[in-house]
This record gives sequence, C-alpha cells and structure tokens, in this order.
Amino acid sequence: MQPGPDPSLQKVPQVRSRPLLIGGAILVLASSIFGTVMFLRVAEGGAYTVPVESSMPLALGDKLAMRMGRDSCNVNVLGLVPDGRVLGVGCGESAPAPLARKSLNARTSVYFQGGTAKGDVVLVNHAGAWSRAEVLGLAPERNVQVRVLEAEAIEPVVDQRSLVIVQRASDAIEQGIDVPLPVDAPVLAGDMLALPQGSGGTVPVRIEAVTGDTVRVQRGRGALAGFTPEASPPSEEPRSALWVRAARTIDAIPAGTVVLGREGSAWVRSTVLGPEKDRKVRIKRVDGGAEEVRPQQDLLLLRSGGQGP
Repeated sequence: MQPGPDPSLQKVPQVRSRPLLIGGAILVLASSIFGTVMFLRVAEGGAYTVPVESSMPLALGDKLAMRMGRDSCNVNVLGLVPDGRVLGVGCGESAPAPLARKSLNARTSVYFQGGTAKGDVVLVNHAGAWSRAEVLGLAPERNVQVRVLEAEAIEPVVDQRSLVIVQRASDAIEQGIDVPLPVDAPVLAGDMLALPQGSGGTVPVRIEAVTGDTVRVQRGRGALAGFTPEASPPSEEPRSALWVRAARTIDAIPAGTVVLGREGSAWVRSTVLGPEKDRKVRIKRVDGGAEEVRPQQDLLLLRSGGQGP
C-alpha cells in the first residue's frame, strides 16, 4: 500500500480566500439565472419581474411570465378562477389549466427597454393597494403620469420603475385575445369563435348551427370582420371545445361589434355604440334594453358590425 501524503505538506486554505470562493459561486449562479430569464436585477432600478400577488387585480389578456426550472415562457391570462388562481397555458403545455399565482411573475418597466409607453396598462401600488392604471405620458425625473382606471379622477405621478406592465399598447394591433368559451355563455349561428389548435394556438370558425351541446362550424382564416372560410366542409364539434375572442383593456372595439357580457348570473347580447373614457364602451342590448357604459375588459366579441345581432 502506498503511504498517504504527508499532512505537513498539505496547504491549508486561508480564511481570506473564502469570500472570493463564495463570491465566485454567487456570480456563476447569478449569471445562469440572468442568462435564462433575466429574473432579478439587484442594481438600482429594481427587479425585472415581481411575484404575482393575490391582491394584484388581473384581467383577461394580461401577459405574465412563468418559470419552470431553467425554462421560462409567456402566459396570457385566459380567465380568473374564484379561488384566486389564473387560467392560462403553462410552459410546455397545450391546454389551459388553473395556475397558482406563486408560479407566475409580472414584468416591471425595468424589463422593457425604454420603459413604459403611453397607453400601456400597468399595476400601480397606490394608497397602499394595487390598482390597474393606464400610462398617460412621461413626467420629469424618470417618472410617469398614470390614470387609475377604477377612479378616473386620480392621475398620480409615479416612479416608472415601480410599475408592473401587464398589457403593452403596442400589442393592440391584434384585436382581442382568444379565451375558452364560458360553459354557460350562449352562442348563435353566425357567431365568430375559434377552436384550439396545438401549442395554445387557435383556428377561427364560424358557427353554422347549434344543436344542444354540439355545434357545426366552418373553419377559416381571420377573426371577426376578416374571416374567410376554407374550402373544407363544416364539421361537428363539442360546444365545450369552443374559444371566443375577449376584449383586452388595450383594444379598440369598433362600433357595431356584437358582444356578450354578464348581468348578474345571465349573459346579455349587446351592440357596441362607441368608446367612452377610461377604456370603457357604451353598449345597447340587442333586445332593445337601455344603453349602459361597461369596462371593455368584461366583454366577449361575437361578430363585427354588419354581421347581424
């Protein structure tokens, strides 16, 4: 057996080298995290993302981030579950499912090069509580002025680095976002909806007939007014498979659009008459009811103007 090394010849690490070793390990770990998802920023300016809190008021179409191990992905809010979870398509999944808020993050203005832009929808911690707000414009000293959507008279000036951006005004080029059709939402022949098509995508369809829990649909291209039917014949589909276009806060809904909104426990079909302040629209029930002003984020889009009620 070979004799072991002489203990007297072994070098004992000096205590002063430990901070260097620890610092190096931290640097490697931070570089890995930064390269994967730009998860945290310790320098002045705050975090790139923040955890989604239970008190944050989310809405259909909000864009969040999800991290699974070393992977990350965007998650669109497709609905809100009564217990507080968020309906969305998680990383690597193709179908929506309830997601725990603790698994989601929201991006701050620090994440986006150039910060916020006019028309962005943000979450602002105002008067000790989170509120939804719209960016009105820049203010001196890296601040921005926002309008709190729940209270139209409140237009505070805040540090833009404290804002959480949930909808970018630049994303409004596509009207609305497809979400699963609520199980109790009524649809009629002629309505423009969609069917899921792999990896969270959808294909536009026009309803030809409704028979109980089954619908006959015609596939096509383009949503609402831009729909062009394919040459393939209509197909029978379960009603539960349908998705519907939902209005986001950033979207402009043209006058004449037929929408579906809740009034208590009932769904009511209405026609959009025009825009109002604070991302709201004026609508009139198709059955002749009175006009009312509603937040547009509460509405589902069924067909464009000129396509009938």
